[in-house]
Amino acid sequence: MLPVVLGLALAIPLALVTGRRWAGGVLRTPEDIAPPAVVARALALQGEWQQRAAPGVGGLLRDQVLLEAHKAMLPLPRRPRIDPIDPLLVQARAKLDEAETLDGALAVLPAPELTAVLGDAAALQRLSALVPTPVEP
Repeated sequence: MLPVVLGLALAIPLALVTGRRWAGGVLRTPEDIAPPAVVARALALQGEWQQRAAPGVGGLLRDQVLLEAHKAMLPLPRRPRIDPIDPLLVQARAKLDEAETLDGALAVLPAPELTAVLGDAAALQRLSALVPTPVEP
């Protein structure tokens, strides 16, 4: 059994030594050391895209065109006594009922519950009602 056990025991250290994790990796390719211009440009564009501020939920709720497009893409509502009850959605709706502001609602809704709210027309309507209306001068 020694050849099998020894091979398994040395697999991870050998992969680390020969792979990309160490700067002096034995099996590094020229593309790993100096990426081509197209790859460098793609990485730069990806970093720029990630730094750009996404509109987020607040931006979705404030932009009527985007909100209507989102509502048009929502799935059909749950059919009572046929479709299962989504516990995340039930909990999110309870939190929305207690929320007084949009920021307060977004602060108490974790990502899975917020996703459930954004996928349900009634819950999305409740969330939209928390958006403050702009005061015109």
